[in-house]
Amino acid sequence: MNTIDLHMHSICSIDGTYRPEELRNMCEEKSIAFMAIADHNSVKGSRQLLEHGQNGKTGLIPAIELDCTCQGKDFHLLGYGINVYDPIYDKIEEDFLSQERQNGEARLAYTRDKIGFSFEDHIIEKLKILGVITPEAIMEACMIDERNRNHEKMQPYLEGGSRSNNPMVNFYWDYFSQVT
Repeated sequence: MNTIDLHMHSICSIDGTYRPEELRNMCEEKSIAFMAIADHNSVKGSRQLLEHGQNGKTGLIPAIELDCTCQGKDFHLLGYGINVYDPIYDKIEEDFLSQERQNGEARLAYTRDKIGFSFEDHIIEKLKILGVITPEAIMEACMIDERNRNHEKMQPYLEGGSRSNNPMVNFYWDYFSQVT
C-alpha cells in the first residue's frame, strides 16, 4: 500500500475535481501518511489546508505544478516544500489564468471555424472552470449538441469510436495539444 501521494490536483486547478479538504479526507481514509496538492500554477489548495491546520493523520507537503517552456519544449515542473505565501505564486496564477482565458477564446473559434463543430455559448459558460474555457469543456458542449452527432470528426469520440475511451482528453490531444 502507498503511504505517500505527492501529485494530486484540487478544484484550485483547472483539471481538479475535489476540494482540498475532500482530498485530505480521502487520503486519511486510505491511511496516506503524506500528501501534496500540486495544482497547476496555483498554491491555493495547499494554502487552504495549511490555514485549516494540520489536524489529522495525513501530513501536507506544500506544492505546485508549474507549466513551463524551455527551448521550445513544454513541460511541467513540480515544486515541493515551497512557501505558499510568497506573492510570486499569486502573480504566476494570475498570469496563467489570463493566458488560459485568451487561449479558451481562440479554442472556441478554432472549434467552430476549423473543426466545424457546433455548440451553444450558454453551455460553454456553465462549463468554465475558474473562468477558463477548457478544451474538455468545449468537447463536452460539442457532444451535448445534437447537430454534431453525424459529423465525421465527432465519430471517433462517440461510444464505440476509436477515441471514445476518454473523449474529452483525447479531443485535447488530437486538436489542441500542439496548437495552444
